[in-house]
Amino acid sequence: MQTNTKFMQFVDTPYTVKYTAAGEAYVNFPGGYIVSIDGYSKVCIEVLGTTITKSFSLNMGKISGSTLADAVALNQAADAHIHTYPVIGPEAALLLKGTPNTTDKVQLWVYLIP
Repeated sequence: MQTNTKFMQFVDTPYTVKYTAAGEAYVNFPGGYIVSIDGYSKVCIEVLGTTITKSFSLNMGKISGSTLADAVALNQAADAHIHTYPVIGPEAALLLKGTPNTTDKVQLWVYLIP
């Protein structure tokens, strides 16, 4: 199976985040909150934080249906640096963390490498 590099971004048009009372919000990429990473070897993420958005967690594993997944990056600073992780499992979800019950606009991108 040939997998092509995949780039998902909210840079030119920032992503509008609505944080829950717990201060969390999953990124809704084109196609949904869960991204298939099957066939990829690395995930690269860059999140430009704001005064509201402070960090992110990357979850990998089996997320849809019956879930068995874990946070590969837990509370990683949204520091505008590229963070690279090996792919572990067939699916991923990106959880942003910020000030509870607020709305923010965040620039971010995810790059999947075969």
